[in-house]
Amino acid sequence: MNSTPSDFAQADRFDIDTDLKPLLSRLDEAVVGFDFNGRHMAAIRQDAWAASTHLGIARRLKEHVAGRLFMNDDVYVLFAPSAALSLNAEMSVAQRLTPRELKVGCMIAEGLTDKEIARKLGISAHTVREHCRRACAKLRITRRSAFVRCLFSTSGGTSEEGT
Repeated sequence: MNSTPSDFAQADRFDIDTDLKPLLSRLDEAVVGFDFNGRHMAAIRQDAWAASTHLGIARRLKEHVAGRLFMNDDVYVLFAPSAALSLNAEMSVAQRLTPRELKVGCMIAEGLTDKEIARKLGISAHTVREHCRRACAKLRITRRSAFVRCLFSTSGGTSEEGT
């Protein structure tokens, strides 16, 4: 029996092509599927993930976020079956932060100031700093440089060594 996109989260096993991609395509038309280290994964642009108005879909997909990929000046959110998530049991950075916190972090990584980020997102510079503060608190870090490093880390760690 094949599972449908609406009930794949409850299934013991699901297929990325038939179950995950239809949900992702509601958030971003340009869903990318690929194999990495023997795991079948899918990805959508970070902007599409952050701007999603389909909150029900985003909630169901959040447990399948496997990380981030920076490629061709774009940031992609990677998705995989639950069993294929990162090797450690910790939640990935993408799972711990809200889409807006992730967006602010990516813009900080681009070198934008709080005022520039605020202008682009249509919020105040204070709100930008608040998103950054909350993200740092969730990651148990205190420096913006460590926040940016965590966004692009493959280990999901929150160590501030060397900062």
